[in-house]
Amino acid sequence: MDNLIKRSIWLYFLLLVGEGALRKWILPGLSDAILIIRDPLVLIIYALALTSGRFPMRTAVFVVGIMAILSVVFAAIAGSPVLVTIYGLRINYLHLPLIFIMADVLDRDDVLSFGRAVLWLTLPIGLLMILQYLAGTQSFLNVGAGGDLGGQLEGAMGKIRPPGPFSFISGPVLWFSLATAYAIYGWTHRNLCSRWLLTLVTCMIVI
Repeated sequence: MDNLIKRSIWLYFLLLVGEGALRKWILPGLSDAILIIRDPLVLIIYALALTSGRFPMRTAVFVVGIMAILSVVFAAIAGSPVLVTIYGLRINYLHLPLIFIMADVLDRDDVLSFGRAVLWLTLPIGLLMILQYLAGTQSFLNVGAGGDLGGQLEGAMGKIRPPGPFSFISGPVLWFSLATAYAIYGWTHRNLCSRWLLTLVTCMIVI
């Protein structure tokens, strides 16, 4: 069961990285549906964790549950539409318990494997961001979710804030934070990846 959960977590990771590309370039007509593409998967992971006794019954998870219940109560008092409340619960709470399952199921080798994937993916992600920055706001590279031209936030001098393969600029912010953590680990430990890969990734982080 643990192996099945691990494979599901890997699929979740790949969807997290590729979700923006699917929404912008590959299947823009299904952008809204793809936005919640990871939700059924995370529910499957929770079900697998529950049936195998891997679901973390710890204080932090119960606190998340209590906060979700309180959010529903306050939303009802405020008269918020039911669908808006459900969507808010999905954004704020649905995926949080997954990190505790990852902590229980993944071992050191798994975490290092994710690290190698992050470092390798950082190179094409960084290159794409450079091309997006150099391209115009109406470039195909800079479409927003749904394939809309001019769908990205503009910065100074008519340049956009390059989101890479993600839907929004918040994606690269979080991605490169993770890549930086793995790069620091890689420079201080010999068992993660080659020095030339670390050098390229470090340059991309600086850029």
